[in-house]
Amino acid sequence: MLRVTLKGLLAHKVRFVLTALAVVIGVSFVAGSFILTDSIDDAFAGLFEETSAGTDLYVRPAATVGDDVTQSWVSGREPLPAELAHTVAEVEGVAVATGWVEGFAQIVGPDGEPVGGQGPPVLGFSWSGSGPLELRLGREPRVAGEVVIDAVTAETTGYELGDEVPVITVSGAEWFLLVGVAGFGQSDNLLGASIAAFELEEARRLFDKPDRFDQIAIRAQPGVAVEDLRERVQDAVAEGIEVVTAQTSNEEGLQDIRGFLTILNSALLSFAFVAMFVGAFIIANTFSIVVAQRTREFALLRAVGASAKQVKRAVRGEALIVGLLASSIGLVLGVGFARGLTSLLGAFGLGIPTGGTILAPRTIVWSFVVGIGVTLVASYLPARRAAGVAPVEAMRGAATGDERGLGRRTSVGGAILLAGLAAFGLGAFGGVANAALWVGLGALVIMLGVATLSPALARPIAHVVGGLPARFGTAGKLARGNAARDRRRTAVTASALMIGLALVTFATIFAASATQSAAASIDEQFTADLSVATNQPAIIGLPPTIGDDLEHRDQFATVSRVRLSTLLVGQRTTGIAGVEPAEITEVVGLGELTGDPAMLGGPTVFVHRELFEGEGWQIGQTIPVAFTRTGEQRLRIIGTYENPEILGAAVMTSLDTFAEHVVNPQDSFLFLRLAPGVEAEEARAVLDDVLAAYPNVEVYDGADLRQVIEDGVNQVLGLMTVLLALAILVALLGITNTLALAVFERTREIGLLRAVGMTRRQVRAMVRWESSIVAVFGAVMGVAVGTLFGWALVRSLEDEGFSSLVIPGGRLVVYVVAAALAGVVAAAFPARRAAKLDVLEAVTVE
Repeated sequence: MLRVTLKGLLAHKVRFVLTALAVVIGVSFVAGSFILTDSIDDAFAGLFEETSAGTDLYVRPAATVGDDVTQSWVSGREPLPAELAHTVAEVEGVAVATGWVEGFAQIVGPDGEPVGGQGPPVLGFSWSGSGPLELRLGREPRVAGEVVIDAVTAETTGYELGDEVPVITVSGAEWFLLVGVAGFGQSDNLLGASIAAFELEEARRLFDKPDRFDQIAIRAQPGVAVEDLRERVQDAVAEGIEVVTAQTSNEEGLQDIRGFLTILNSALLSFAFVAMFVGAFIIANTFSIVVAQRTREFALLRAVGASAKQVKRAVRGEALIVGLLASSIGLVLGVGFARGLTSLLGAFGLGIPTGGTILAPRTIVWSFVVGIGVTLVASYLPARRAAGVAPVEAMRGAATGDERGLGRRTSVGGAILLAGLAAFGLGAFGGVANAALWVGLGALVIMLGVATLSPALARPIAHVVGGLPARFGTAGKLARGNAARDRRRTAVTASALMIGLALVTFATIFAASATQSAAASIDEQFTADLSVATNQPAIIGLPPTIGDDLEHRDQFATVSRVRLSTLLVGQRTTGIAGVEPAEITEVVGLGELTGDPAMLGGPTVFVHRELFEGEGWQIGQTIPVAFTRTGEQRLRIIGTYENPEILGAAVMTSLDTFAEHVVNPQDSFLFLRLAPGVEAEEARAVLDDVLAAYPNVEVYDGADLRQVIEDGVNQVLGLMTVLLALAILVALLGITNTLALAVFERTREIGLLRAVGMTRRQVRAMVRWESSIVAVFGAVMGVAVGTLFGWALVRSLEDEGFSSLVIPGGRLVVYVVAAALAGVVAAAFPARRAAKLDVLEAVTVE
C-alpha cells in the first residue's frame, strides 16, 4: 500500500501542487511570525548584554508606578542627586561609578522634518566614555553646543561632521555642531532608535536635570562578589533608591519587550490561523474531488484484496506526504516571509528592529505540527469516503456528479448556525462581560455553520448569480449549470473565499464605524477652537514657555493647559490629568458631571464615571494612590465626569496639585479659545510664528483631529487587509485547483462539446464564467457574514464609545466585483487547459 500511495501521488502530482501551496502559505506565515519575534528578542538580548558590558550594578530611583526603569523623562521618577555618585564610588569594592542623564532628543533632518518618533524611540544621553556609545567618526562632545549622533541617522539624513544639526529637547529646538558619529556597541544605532549625545552639563541643561543623574553604573573591583557589593551599595544609599545587578536590569528590559512580542506574535498567528483555516477547506475539497475521481481505482484495490483500512491509510498517507513536503517548503520560505513582515509593518509606520535570523526548534516543531496536522484533519472525511468504496464500483465509471442527499448536513449546519447566532445575541444584547469575545466566538461558529449549509444554498444562488453569464450565450448557461450541478465542491470552494472576505468586510465596517464614532466624540468633546501638542504627546510635552507666550497674545481669550502623567490606584496604573479648574469645561466637553470642576484644588480629584462605579467609590471618599515622584498619597473625590477621551485620563486634578507630585511637569496639550472677532487664519498665523522653533509641535482643530484618527484607523485597516489578503489568495488558489480538477473530470464532456461545435474561445469563457460564479457566491456569503459580524461587534461596544454603525455599501460592492474579476484570473490556467484538450482524445476518455 505504500507503493500505491507513492504512485497515487506521482500520478496526480499536478493536482496536489496547488493543494500544497495552500499549506505552504499558511506554514510560511506561522514560521515567519515565530522567526520575526524570536529574531527581535535575540537582537534585544544581545543589545542589553552589549550595553551592560563592563557594568556589574546599576543605582537608580526605585519604581513606584509601572515597570519603566530606563526612561525617567517618561516615567516621571525623581533623578538621583549628583553627589550620590561620589558616595557610591567610596563604597568598598567599587572600581568605577559613572553617572549619566538621559531624555528626549529628536533630531531634525535637513528638510525640516523631525527624524523618527512614530516607530522606534528618539533618545538623548550625556556622553560617557565608559558607556555603550562607541565613536565611529570624529570625537566626543566636550563643550556646550556639540552633539554626537548615531551612524544610521547620520546616513539617512546626510549630516556630516561640522554640520549644524537642529535637535528638539524639552527645552525646545536648538542647533548643535556635529562633532562625532557613534554606534551603540557593535550596532550602528539602537535597533532603529535615533540617538543624540551631549556633554554632561549640556545634557543636564537640555533635559532640565541640574546636578542630577538618572542612573549610576558601577564596575566592581576584580575578585569582588557582585551580590555582596550590591548589598553594601544598597546600605550606602538613601531610601527610595535601589541597586540592581546588570543581569536583573537586562531581564527587566527583556520582560517588557517580550510582553510586546507576545502580543505581536499572537496577532500575526491569528492571521496565520485564518490562512490555514481557509487552506483546510481547499485541502478537503481537493481530496474529496480526487477520491471521487478515483472511485474505480479504489474499488479495484478492494476487489484484489485491499481492506477498507488500507485504502484509508493510502489516502491519509498521501495527505501526510503532501503536508510534510509543504511544511518543509513553508518553513524555508518562512525566513523570507519574516523579512517581508518586517518591511510590511515598517511601511505602515510600525518600524520593528531586528538583528540576525533566529530559527528556533519551537518554530520547526510548530511549522510541521500545523502543516501536517491541518492536512491530515482536512483529509479525514475524504479518506473515510475512499474506504467506503465497494468493490462493485469497479464496474462503473468515475463519479462525475453529486447526487448525495443533504438532509443530514443541512440539519447539522442549521444547529451550528443557531449556536453561533445565540453567542452573537449574548454578545450584542445579553449585557454579558467580555461581550466582544462572545461576538467573536459567535462569528467563528456562524462561519462554520454557513460553510456547512452552503451546499444547500449553492444551487439556488448559482442560478441567481449565473443569470448574468447566461445572457451571454451558451458558455454562460453551461457555466451556471456546472456550478449548480456540483454543489458540494462549489460550496466548499466558495466557503474558503467567504471566510477571507467576511473578515475583510468586518474590518471595513468596524473601521468605518470607529472613525464615525470618534468623529462624533470629537464634535461633542472638543469644544476649544484650536489645540497645540507635540507629535508625541505621550512622550514629550510642550515647553511651558509656549503657553506663557500665548497667554500674552491678544488673539486668544483662553489658553488652558493640560498635563498628563500616571498614578497607581489599587493595583491599576491609570492616567491623571492636571487641568485649569476654572477653564477646563470651556475647552473640553466632559459630558455629564457630578460636581463642579472649578472646585478642584488641594488633594482633590474628579474621576471618570466608569472607574468610579467600577471601584464602588462614593463622592467625598478619600482614596489611596501612588505617584512616581512622591509615592503614596491620599486624594479626595469631589466629582465625576463622563467623557475621558479628549482629556486622555481617568483622573483629573488641578495643575497645582499635579505639580506637587510629578517630576518636571510639562504641558501635554494647550486648548485655545479665540478672542471675539479673531478669525482662525489670524490665530494660526500667530501660532506659526510662536511655534517656528518647534518643528515637532502641531496645531489642530476639530477637523484635524478627525483626520488624524481617520488616518490611524485606515492605517490599521490597510495592514489587516494586506495580511488577510493571504487568506484570500489561498481561497483563489482553491478556485484554480477545483476548476483544474473539474476540467480533468469533465474531459470527455468537454470533448463532446467541442465535437458538436463549441469553439476553444467558448470553452475558455465557460470555465471563466464558472469561476466567477463560484467567486461571487463566496463573496456574497462573505459580505453577508462580515456585515452581521461588524454590526454585532459595534453593537456590543456601545458602552466603549461606538455610537455609530457605518456600512460602506459602495466599498462592499467593490469587494464583490473584485471577487468576480479575481475569479476570472484564477480560471486562467484551467480555462487554457480545457481549451487545449484534443477533441478525439477527450471523447474517448472513460
